[in-house]
Amino acid sequence: MTIKLSKQFQLDLISQVYFIYKDKPQAALKFRKDIIKNLRKDLKHPFSFKKSVLFTLIMKLLEIMFLKAILVFMKLMSNKMR
Repeated sequence: MTIKLSKQFQLDLISQVYFIYKDKPQAALKFRKDIIKNLRKDLKHPFSFKKSVLFTLIMKLLEIMFLKAILVFMKLMSNKMR
């Protein structure tokens, strides 16, 4: 799969860089360089991202809730068997 940056994107990027350049020239050039570098990296490896800390935390909480639900279910079933 090939993804190319459109002319419209390039024009919008130039206008954004120019707007920043009026106030901070060095920051504008760094911004442009970083944006292009990150886009190239993301286009080559679109799924190379790290899971967020929140994702890991949410998954652990869901696992705890699931285990608690199983314990409650087992307790109800054991009371029903008596």
